[in-house]
Amino acid sequence: MALKLSTHYMGEGVREAARELFSSPLFLSSVTLSVFIYFAAWLAPEPVFTKAFVAALPLRLTLAVGAWELTRVARACIQLCFVEV
Repeated sequence: MALKLSTHYMGEGVREAARELFSSPLFLSSVTLSVFIYFAAWLAPEPVFTKAFVAALPLRLTLAVGAWELTRVARACIQLCFVEV
């Protein structure tokens, strides 16, 4: 439901791509599986490895997304620097 409502706040081209992605069975099953594994690791009785995995996963995802966004910003800045006026 949240994915369907989020498309109301997107631009037209992005909205169509998001609707296509959010209706993909592969995408929905992968998100469901990821959330299930994350919560299963929290509920596992083993105290060290599963909790370390659960603590490291959001950090790793944050760093990956952050690095991706910084790369995109750097590329945009380089393109702006070499634009002829």
